[in-house]
Amino acid sequence: LARVIVETVEDPGVVDGEKVHYLPHHAVVRRNKTTTKVRVVFDASARSNGPSLNDCLHVGPRFNQMILGILLWNLDEEPPVTQVLRYARVVFGVNRSPFLLKATIRHHVEHYRDSDPLVVISLLESIYVDDIIEGADTEEGVWKLYCDYKRILSEGGFNLHKYIAKHLTEQKVLGIRWKVKEDALVFDIREVGELANVTGPTKRNVQAVGQIYDPLEILTPITIRLKIFLQELHKSRIGWDQQLTGDLLNRWRILVSELRRSNLIEIPRYYFKGSGGERAIN
Repeated sequence: LARVIVETVEDPGVVDGEKVHYLPHHAVVRRNKTTTKVRVVFDASARSNGPSLNDCLHVGPRFNQMILGILLWNLDEEPPVTQVLRYARVVFGVNRSPFLLKATIRHHVEHYRDSDPLVVISLLESIYVDDIIEGADTEEGVWKLYCDYKRILSEGGFNLHKYIAKHLTEQKVLGIRWKVKEDALVFDIREVGELANVTGPTKRNVQAVGQIYDPLEILTPITIRLKIFLQELHKSRIGWDQQLTGDLLNRWRILVSELRRSNLIEIPRYYFKGSGGERAIN
């Protein structure tokens, strides 16, 4: 309200236009985050007796895959009080939000292409949703990048924050653990093994365990066995929640045991040694 992103509707019975859509919402609390510990999310896909808001909107070109959810917050008072808010800006949480976010940033940054062409190219190629993943070979180079990005984004009202520096031991980048000083990506397969050990041996749980987040497919030599085993479960026509028995159960126990005995895997993020100009991997 203070930033005029939404405004109070004094009389919900008086509306502009023919129809009004109410967006459910709730707060997501993430105490382990360095910033934004409480986040409000929206659900424009919610339906009652007709199409949802997302059903009525054009998605637009997608620059990123992004999931935003719901916005529903009830005051716990006696008697219950409902406050009606109306959006005064673009709604985030609808199907066109990823496009609007990236298109807005691109539109702003492109104004600097003539004066700072290299900075603009670097910045646009480094943005993923609301994160910037970029670095340099020296501290001076990193500082220059930061100053250039900060200057351009701040002039558009975007606050560049949540920096990662060398003195930090470990952070998460796009869902992957990253040892900052060593510049290594970290995967702990033992966590998957422990999860498999405490869940029931069913096809549904085997599928859940096999869905390890690995966008770079670094863990494929390990996860391929889980996927092959899941394929065999499909061929056996066993039910999703039916307990594994016999040979299938024994093989699953062996897979789980191997996962639990796995070592922590660290992969150097940078493929080459030294700077040496640009390279391409084919």
